[in-house]
Amino acid sequence: MDSKNYAAVVQLSDVGTIQVRAIRADDRERILGLFNRLTRRTIYFRFHEPKTELSSEELTLYTQLDFDERVALVAVVGSGDAEKIVGVGRYRRIPDADPPCAELAFAVEDVYQGRGIGSGLLKHLARIAKMSGISVFEGRILPGNSHFLAFLEKSGFPIERLGQIEGLDRYVVRIA
Repeated sequence: MDSKNYAAVVQLSDVGTIQVRAIRADDRERILGLFNRLTRRTIYFRFHEPKTELSSEELTLYTQLDFDERVALVAVVGSGDAEKIVGVGRYRRIPDADPPCAELAFAVEDVYQGRGIGSGLLKHLARIAKMSGISVFEGRILPGNSHFLAFLEKSGFPIERLGQIEGLDRYVVRIA
């Protein structure tokens, strides 16, 4: 499978569909648009701090990936010039982890939350990760982020809380 060109259609809980595809270098403005549409609360839960902008360096980091150590998929609506990113899921391989593990992160535009976009992104990220030998995702979640915890619990994958590290709740999601 060529994960750099990954694309799939995901059925949403409200009977609609959405395209999930690999992030591309030309997604900088679409990622910035997504960030600017997120509420302060969603930004805080995603980045673990208040944040008002993404730097040029961050946009490069988020959109120019090797699809081996770092992988990202986006959920998009529309097509062509009207294409809009409404969610992103990504992982970063943790070097020398045993079993092979990757850190997981998500952001879904607030008006699209609860429709199955995060679940679709997770399912497809897990597919790519398994083919790369990764068997566990790790997530670090701010205490109080019950929405994300509920999302993980409903994912269908076994999850386990491992305690806290640096004030964050640490969870693993077993994908293989």
